[in-house]
Amino acid sequence: MTIIRFPIICGWSQARRHDRGARLVCRSVKPEDPPASISKALLEWVDKNAGLEKLCQRGGWPDGETLRIEVCSRTDSEMIADIYFEEVIQEMSECVPCRDARCGQFSITFDAEGAPESIRLLFPM
Repeated sequence: MTIIRFPIICGWSQARRHDRGARLVCRSVKPEDPPASISKALLEWVDKNAGLEKLCQRGGWPDGETLRIEVCSRTDSEMIADIYFEEVIQEMSECVPCRDARCGQFSITFDAEGAPESIRLLFPM
């Protein structure tokens, strides 16, 4: 079995090529801990409220454990951020689900106390 590393738009992934044909099984590298400016509470809120399933392209579901936020700009009441995650796809012929990296740019608004108030997708990437 050969392991191939390749860059993708949302970071690095690993793919394993089985000797039985040219089928690739994707396995993502574990993301680093979120930066101090991104709290675990914000990550959980985004996971529940962002509608990340809209970015899933192959009928899978977003894996909240792989969620990562990179802040592009921030004011007191709004943050523009790139949100990265893996789409988990369970195909009938595979025992282990495939994973594809997904990302989009979102606008997150905050209330006067700094708690997240709303989120909207600006565009998929």
